[in-house]
Amino acid sequence: MPLKFSNHLINETSPYLLQHAHNPVNWFPWGEEALNIAQTKQLPIILSIGYSSCHWCHVMERESFEDETVAQFMNEYFVCIKVDREERPDLDNIYMEAVQVMTGSGGWPLNVFLTPNLKPFFGGTYFPPRRIYNRMSWTEVLKAIHTSWKDHREEIIKQANELTGHISEDFAGRFRTHESEEIFTVQKVKKMVSNLMEEADYDFGGFGSAPKFPQTACLDMLLLAGHHLQIPDAVAHVHFSLKAMIEGGMYDQLGGGFCRYSTDEKWLIPHFEKMLYDNALLLSLMAKAYLEKQDPLYKDTIEETYRFLLREMKDESGGFYAALDADSDGVEGKFYVWEEDEIEKVLLDDTSIFCTVYDVTKAGNWEGKNILNKKENEDAVAKRYNISKENLSKKINAAKQKLLNVRENRIRPRTDDKILLAWNAMLITSFCDCYAAFNKTAFKEAAIQLFKYCKSTFINNDGSLWHTCNKGKAMIKGNLDDYAFFIRSAISLQEITGDSEYLHEARRLTQYVLDHFHDGDNFFYFAHSDETNLLFHKKEWMDGAMPSGNSIMAHNLNYLGIIYDIPAWKSMTVNMLREVDRAIQKYTSSMGSWAAIHTSITLGIWEIVVSGEAFNNLLTDVLKIYLPNKVIQSNIGAANFPLLVGKDRNVNAIHVCKNYACQPPMFSVFDLEAYVKNHLIR
Repeated sequence: MPLKFSNHLINETSPYLLQHAHNPVNWFPWGEEALNIAQTKQLPIILSIGYSSCHWCHVMERESFEDETVAQFMNEYFVCIKVDREERPDLDNIYMEAVQVMTGSGGWPLNVFLTPNLKPFFGGTYFPPRRIYNRMSWTEVLKAIHTSWKDHREEIIKQANELTGHISEDFAGRFRTHESEEIFTVQKVKKMVSNLMEEADYDFGGFGSAPKFPQTACLDMLLLAGHHLQIPDAVAHVHFSLKAMIEGGMYDQLGGGFCRYSTDEKWLIPHFEKMLYDNALLLSLMAKAYLEKQDPLYKDTIEETYRFLLREMKDESGGFYAALDADSDGVEGKFYVWEEDEIEKVLLDDTSIFCTVYDVTKAGNWEGKNILNKKENEDAVAKRYNISKENLSKKINAAKQKLLNVRENRIRPRTDDKILLAWNAMLITSFCDCYAAFNKTAFKEAAIQLFKYCKSTFINNDGSLWHTCNKGKAMIKGNLDDYAFFIRSAISLQEITGDSEYLHEARRLTQYVLDHFHDGDNFFYFAHSDETNLLFHKKEWMDGAMPSGNSIMAHNLNYLGIIYDIPAWKSMTVNMLREVDRAIQKYTSSMGSWAAIHTSITLGIWEIVVSGEAFNNLLTDVLKIYLPNKVIQSNIGAANFPLLVGKDRNVNAIHVCKNYACQPPMFSVFDLEAYVKNHLIR
């Protein structure tokens, strides 16, 4: 049966845009055609931004964008533009900040009203179809905006100009530390740790109250600083938080993989969408946590999440998809939750044991259903049922597989099958971190193959990067995150393979970023300098759900500056940190990645070279030491790197240096561990 409506999104590749391609709203993608119409007709623009796995985006579509009467009004008085925030994070960054300034909060769907010259003047997130709790309905908003545009246009334009001036202002310089003040002090690092621990939830793990996000950058920083400065509470909170997330409902206890966040403080009730970047960042953090404390829970969770990624997120081309939807069959979480009777039909005699381990009851723990979570210690369960822990583990694993097989026959959540470079690059780094922790060849091969895929898919003929790929077609100019995380992935691969070609690629791309993204001062713009149709070029420097591209570039510049002995690049990192120094001290929880770079430089960067024919064995041992503040090279290729000069590649040895001044060769990883332990800053 032919669909009644089709709009300008019909030829897009984004799953989110295609979801709206048959709305009665005459949606346009962001581009010249729509923007020219707005200019020619002097109509305000409705910019509606969302993403395919967003629950409330689906709700608003059903309630308002599929309503023909609402659509008719939108089409007559507005130019309507739909944007996938994951395709165009540059647009989302600008207009999300505008809405946050206007309303004090943000989220998706993001609905912003713009003047024809792209300046925001009103916005919000979800609007209901009818007024509720004094919240205006979407229809009321549309009519009010139309009337105001018709009768008070000059006032609207004035307000839009003022708002644009505010959000385009660069705030980073307000937090600059004076040249005479020392940046890198242990006292400052301890202050950052103290700030984070003040926000720590000692009852349930993580930070703050509901909703709770993983905040991996903050946990990573606590692990680094807490371990090296011997702050046991900080280290303990990282392990406590990870265990709470892994055993809670935010983790898919059957299939593996983490949801985006928990709606409650106990990590029980997730927002059920699964994002690639969250899983990549959590894999890295768990791998580092395993190096710090060899808890088998991390190993099991990493392997289960890895299997989930291969099973549900990997495209046949070799890349990994962006996300899985929160909804299936129009209901949030339906794919993942269970009734006790359903489980009993599958598990029979093993039902009681499974339900005890995973908190399953007749009444349920969420809307009459059960979100699987580990509420009780397995040792206690084994004792209660008078079986060995090994036997319990076998029963639980067998039960999980049976239930997973049944779940596979349910209506699946939609898959957002676009492949994003930055998120895949994060996954390369996480695979490298997992290889370092476990010396499992599959992780190294996965990292190498994914890098090859990204290189062949996302590198343009002129050496620049594309941002996204769908159905084999790469498109949209790469943004700062794409470059920063891809550079970092090349650095990570060099560390586990010793192959210097990865470093050369990282250096080339870093120079490209300096040529096309640098603001001429101390930071990098988010969008490529050639990008047009933007209200202004924005600099993202605060960390969010992901580390900011600027913080990752600070890490990359420092690392490559050491590798290639480029003082200007190392100085750039210092200057970037100086610009945000006070912000790191004041808003540590929003600057976790910056805090980690600051901490690494304060503690000192260990320069390590592994040499000899048996370098691989030595390298494997070195990688198993929890020492994130290091630069590491293997002396197997060209010897013209500063750190490799004078190192005999025929002698199996570990060389430890600081500022290129090296200690006598060490021949055992135990010697390295002892040396590092005796030379830590306290």
